[in-house]
Amino acid sequence: MAKKKVGPKQKLSPKQAAFCREYLVDLNATQAAIRAKYSKKTAQQMGSENLSKPVIQAKIQELMEKRAQRTEIESDDVLADIREMADVAMARKPAYVSTRDEDGNMVCEEVYRTDIPGAKGHLELLGKHFKLFTDKVELDASDDFVDAALKAIRASKNTNLASRLDNEQNV
Repeated sequence: MAKKKVGPKQKLSPKQAAFCREYLVDLNATQAAIRAKYSKKTAQQMGSENLSKPVIQAKIQELMEKRAQRTEIESDDVLADIREMADVAMARKPAYVSTRDEDGNMVCEEVYRTDIPGAKGHLELLGKHFKLFTDKVELDASDDFVDAALKAIRASKNTNLASRLDNEQNV
């Protein structure tokens, strides 16, 4: 059976639209599928399939951009706040604590405290953002590279693999 081609103007089903909205809640495809009323048994598979569809990727990107405009929060702001919290947790910068003096007046004090678990959490978030801890290798291959690799495979003696590649491209 031939795969259905996805055009840029393809409409989302109501479930797919709900999935896109729900995905923004926690960026968890399985949970988004469940909240969008997909079967719990197939939610993981459907979430993964939905994220692989260009029309759904485009809708999620559009919704993320609208949310960023609405909230006026940019990723740089979030990163700056995480860094600030890490600096405070590692006592590089002071925390400000409000207390009352003996007359009952509010007093703000600078306090340097080390919060190892807090620092670890903030540094992990920064590390994840900069992909410092990834086990996966991301490959951004140009079409020329992919074409050359396919040509080399077809020219190799591995006719089984070349045949499978040809079959997948014709689907």
